[in-house]
Amino acid sequence: MKTNSKSGRSPLLWMGVVAVIAVMALIGIVALRSVGGGTHAPLPVADFAQTPKNFSGNRYEFEGRIDRQLGFEEGVGRIILTQAVDDESPVPLYVAAEHDNFSPNPGQVYRFSLRVDGDGILNVEEYEKL
Repeated sequence: MKTNSKSGRSPLLWMGVVAVIAVMALIGIVALRSVGGGTHAPLPVADFAQTPKNFSGNRYEFEGRIDRQLGFEEGVGRIILTQAVDDESPVPLYVAAEHDNFSPNPGQVYRFSLRVDGDGILNVEEYEKL
């Protein structure tokens, strides 16, 4: 009696095909996010200005032009004032001391990944100069 040798390989073949499709989908998602410019929703500047604590725990993308530094404390970080690129609304951001390579100049435009903490403060998690 002959056994079908293909039957032993068929499930393994299908698992390989599914794995390749999953990897390709993951690569596509990552590429789409990087081309799209961000991974989070845009910061709703006007709504945030009215009730910042309502946004606690959320993450946002924000494109802002550096205006000036409002405060700095060694080992803690700095508060910078930015202006939204699309409507020039003032938006203060907290930049933790761990971002010691961040050295913006007035007028420069950045894309920020932000997290809103429990006090409604916009914390910079990542940044990219545009």
